[in-house]
Amino acid sequence: MPRPKVHPNERRRAVKACGFCRASKKRCSGTVPCTACRRRGMSSSCSFGHASIGTETTANAQRVNRDAGGGRSFGARTTSFGAESRPRMLLNRRGDRVFIGEAASISFLQFLRATVSNNIGPSQFSHNAQSDRMLETQPPGSAPSLSDHDIANISAEEITGYFTVYNSATAGLVQVLSPEEVQSFLNRTDKLLSDDSLMNPVIRDLVIAIGAQCKSLVDSRRVGQECFRRAQVAAFSGMLEDPGIDLVRAFLLMSFYMLGHCRRNAAFMYLGTATRAAISIGLHSCEAYSVMGSPENRLRMQVWMSLCNLDILVSSILGRPAATMGLPLGFSERLLSEDMAGVTASFRILVIINHIIDVVYVNKDKSSVTAERLLGKLKEWSRSLPKSFCSDVSPESSKAQKEKENIAKIHISCLYYFAVTLVTRPILMSTLTTTSSSERSALSQISSACLDAAVYLAQTCMEGHTKAMMLGNMCIIKALTFAAGLILGFAIFAEQTRDCGVEAAFDGAKDVLGFLAAQSPQACHYLEILTLLSRAIDKQRQRQTARGRNKYVGRIFQLDEGGTSTALGADDDDLVSPSSSQPGDVIVQEERDAPDGNESMPGLDSVDENFPSAWDMLELSLWDNFPFVEPINWNQLSHRLDNWIVG
Repeated sequence: MPRPKVHPNERRRAVKACGFCRASKKRCSGTVPCTACRRRGMSSSCSFGHASIGTETTANAQRVNRDAGGGRSFGARTTSFGAESRPRMLLNRRGDRVFIGEAASISFLQFLRATVSNNIGPSQFSHNAQSDRMLETQPPGSAPSLSDHDIANISAEEITGYFTVYNSATAGLVQVLSPEEVQSFLNRTDKLLSDDSLMNPVIRDLVIAIGAQCKSLVDSRRVGQECFRRAQVAAFSGMLEDPGIDLVRAFLLMSFYMLGHCRRNAAFMYLGTATRAAISIGLHSCEAYSVMGSPENRLRMQVWMSLCNLDILVSSILGRPAATMGLPLGFSERLLSEDMAGVTASFRILVIINHIIDVVYVNKDKSSVTAERLLGKLKEWSRSLPKSFCSDVSPESSKAQKEKENIAKIHISCLYYFAVTLVTRPILMSTLTTTSSSERSALSQISSACLDAAVYLAQTCMEGHTKAMMLGNMCIIKALTFAAGLILGFAIFAEQTRDCGVEAAFDGAKDVLGFLAAQSPQACHYLEILTLLSRAIDKQRQRQTARGRNKYVGRIFQLDEGGTSTALGADDDDLVSPSSSQPGDVIVQEERDAPDGNESMPGLDSVDENFPSAWDMLELSLWDNFPFVEPINWNQLSHRLDNWIVG
């Protein structure tokens, strides 16, 4: 006879458990840090997730079903997982909560972590102490590196070089300079930094800052940070009270710079300011263009389209409502020029992306019928692209022009693939986590579209990297590549059969992020996440291999990779499990700050009696590396042990 249900107020067990207690199925005190983690000397690593009790119950049921089924298939398929990512609240650099929506890759990452944990148990990929933090670097230019005199004396050739890099970095996304301003950079005018009549000095400094940031790490620190600091001070001190076209351009360019500097929240805030300024001067109103001359109208429309492009893109990456939401997202066809083709193509597809997020992630319409309708809109967009977009750049073009056009094509192509994944990702998640063969068959075409789009995105970026088209810092590419990498990794982990094309694309995404990691801490962080996901995939495959062996015989002796033998009588699962993390491995976290190291290690007498059974749950990289400061004399150590035993 079952026991009566205990009223919640009378329960002795905490409603929630920390990550380690939940993973090791130990009783948790529900405090931060909990009693068990304090006894283990892991107070700084004790953290609580935001999953509901119902979610954890479902996860436990999945583990039971997986174990009972002998691991025949992907664990999450044995029961309904609620195949969707959920919004998250992360801590920013100051410790305040910030919202990350369901459409964001960071939210999908959390779903993927839970899926991996349900199938292979705790790992560095799925369990870490800082997963509720958002990566943000220190504000740029806090310590001036150049004086105003030094900046004024930057050579004309350097200025032109920075402008060329800026032109490529923003190609197809942002176009805010007038033809006269472009020529002032290309003409290599020595007076560019001293003659304010050529252009607003704030815009001038920001163009140079972005160019230096994307050119090299040395230029970013030597020139970029100080130029940005000067422009930022001027924008906040003298421009905010009088909105104009330069105010919109300044905050738009500051936002782009902040994306490259791994300050996504600041970039999001600057876009909000730029949008309010744009509304105040009527950039959103088509009627306002008729009162002004054509050149000024064209510049105003370029700035408005560039603002919408960056605003919708940043908002979709973070899963937040765009600042331009609810505003008329249109433009005047008669003002379009040939050099605006890239920005116009991006504008049109980003308007569709804005609609996709509203339908699929805000209104929660994730049906296959809606997905097919949205995919139809994307197909119409692809058919409307000019033929020149699908052909090679003219051989007569200059090197700088070729670089700009190629990067514009990479940006626009990746936006298209990203849009497809936003439509189809929920269906891919449902397809890979369902047991019904009929459901899988009905959704297979749409889910395949998600996987194909992720493959194409990774391949496009990898081809650009292979052909040396990539700049050192590409703030949009690193985010879209990471989004594709998570989808590819999820598919590889979930599917039992191997697809060489998918795996090659996954490796390509890591290669691209590895290249960008030299100048971007965020790309480095993304690479760490995908690398740990690769380890989880390897562990999953090793377990699947072990389960397929004959049950009547098992291996009793094995030399591991380190050259030490495995104990006799170990289970097969233990024999094939991957080695634990090595000293120096990095725990994946949304904020790269190391855990607090002030907690001291407990003595052996303070470790609870159940602790040895949980050794396999520990993340070695949460602990200090063993403090060997010199090579160990093993003969001397053996002699001491012999004396101790005899004594």
